[in-house]
Amino acid sequence: MRIGREGAMDRILIVDADTTHAAALADALHGVNLCVSVCRDHRTAVDALGKLGADIVVMVPRSPSWWRNDLKSFCDAIRHIASRPEIVCVLRWPPNGPNDRLFGDELNVGVLHER
Repeated sequence: MRIGREGAMDRILIVDADTTHAAALADALHGVNLCVSVCRDHRTAVDALGKLGADIVVMVPRSPSWWRNDLKSFCDAIRHIASRPEIVCVLRWPPNGPNDRLFGDELNVGVLHER
């Protein structure tokens, strides 16, 4: 991730349906002087990227059942963006062995588990 590059203000887009969790992430990032926007779903995030742009997208999927589909749909939808932002997917449930990370690798997305 490029957070804190000298001479640049990173723009972070958080995609998180849990408004309390999203607000906590945004507050933490605002605390280190980053420009943060929040969207509740990946479809709205695609529109926001087109209008506002972002350097980094932090996706926090809503459930273990749909996260792969949502992440793949999002990546497909922004494939045409010339300077695609870095994407980090934060999973809020226990790891599924290396499969979660490997799926992210296929999409060029970092997959992390929140602890």
